[in-house]
Amino acid sequence: MFLTKELWTRYLQLRNHHMFLYGQDTSLIDEFIEGATLGQTTPIQYHIKQDVYLFSCQMMDTKQSHLVHSLQDILTAPNFYSENIQTKLIVILHCNYMKPQTQHKVKSLMDSSYQSGIFCFHGSKQQSLEPTLQARCLILQVRSHSQESSVDRLCYERLRKYLKQPLTKHSITELREMCYMYYLHDSQSESFQRMIVAELGANLYLPNPIKISILEDITKLNHLYQYSYRKPIFLEAMIYSLFKHLEHYTYNL
Repeated sequence: MFLTKELWTRYLQLRNHHMFLYGQDTSLIDEFIEGATLGQTTPIQYHIKQDVYLFSCQMMDTKQSHLVHSLQDILTAPNFYSENIQTKLIVILHCNYMKPQTQHKVKSLMDSSYQSGIFCFHGSKQQSLEPTLQARCLILQVRSHSQESSVDRLCYERLRKYLKQPLTKHSITELREMCYMYYLHDSQSESFQRMIVAELGANLYLPNPIKISILEDITKLNHLYQYSYRKPIFLEAMIYSLFKHLEHYTYNL
């Protein structure tokens, strides 16, 4: 599952669950924290905005035990001086720099201060956080939107070219290769599926029952194969369902 701007905005409002984000892009967090004030509990510096406390382990050149002490001071109680008393959100960037003993102490702090604070971790890889901490968090992937759109757009344009022609042995082989190559680039295909649904949904020449049937097939395949390790196969099945439903509507694709 991927982090979107709408989901991030909603999360900042509710603050109802710990979250672990992994990926190289931090633009959503940087955009929110812009204009934040600088706070400090010696010798740790952090940014504050709307009861959101941002720490960066990458820039931490002191002992990480000071980080735990700073978090304990912040999470002692809710901010009663704020206009709207709400749960404090602790955002820890570059959590892959956190030592195992620090992660263990933070885990204990999460369990003991759940009424006053919620944690959001960000790391470059999914292995940045130890499994016991990940088990307490909602895990989302953060992706670069420019890279995502270019790859998905390239695959969709190639798919549209095949949809305008009869399905042959040669085209089946190339479509199968495209599905496997897509999963070499990424471990998920939700963004590509969204693009297919959005593009076909915006096509005014397609009848609504056809669009609904396509969406039902994609939804059903996602449900049946959500735990499958052979993801390219069910993506290939989705593409074949497009050929089935769009057999008589290829002219205006």
